[in-house]
Parts: sequence; structure tokens; C-alpha cells
Amino acid sequence: QDINSIDYVAEFDEISFTASSLRVDVFVASLCHVSREKAQQLVKSDLVTLNNVIENNVSKTLSVGDIITIRKFGKFMFAEDSGFSKKGKHRVLVKHFR
Repeated sequence: QDINSIDYVAEFDEISFTASSLRVDVFVASLCHVSREKAQQLVKSDLVTLNNVIENNVSKTLSVGDIITIRKFGKFMFAEDSGFSKKGKHRVLVKHFR
């Protein structure tokens, strides 16, 4: 069987939420349903990778297309920034790989 004939379909769930900023700790807190303080501990404990590189800077800003992996929680892709809500927060769409 030819290796190029295998069809790979990425299965994912879409998650949308509002974020006060596009910082790593804000995303980790929202995606893991934990406080910002707990999210910062996860980042500083080398449990978060950004585009396959360990990220321990909690204030690093994410860009659309970035892939963030949180150990024990999963792999996510920042799919789109849909502008701002009425309260001035970023409306974001994240894809959670299954």
C-alpha cells in the first residue's frame, strides 16, 4: 500500500470563548477551566508547549495559527480572532484536536 494514499482527517472540536488578552496564561486558563494563577503555574512548570517548543513565559502573546499543547489537557490550535465583544474582549475560536 502506498503511504501517500492514506487519508488523514484531523478530527477536532471547536471551542469559542472571550479572552481579555491573547496571552498564553489567559488561553490556558480558559481551555483548562482553571484560574489564571493555576494556569501560570502550569506554564511555569514546563507543561505547556507553543508550536512544539516549551513555553514558560506566561505573558507570551499568541497569534492565529499557533498550536498550543497543554500536558494532560490536550492539543489546541488558535483558529481565529473574530474581533471584539461589546465589553472589549477578544472573541476567539480554538480547535481542540481529538
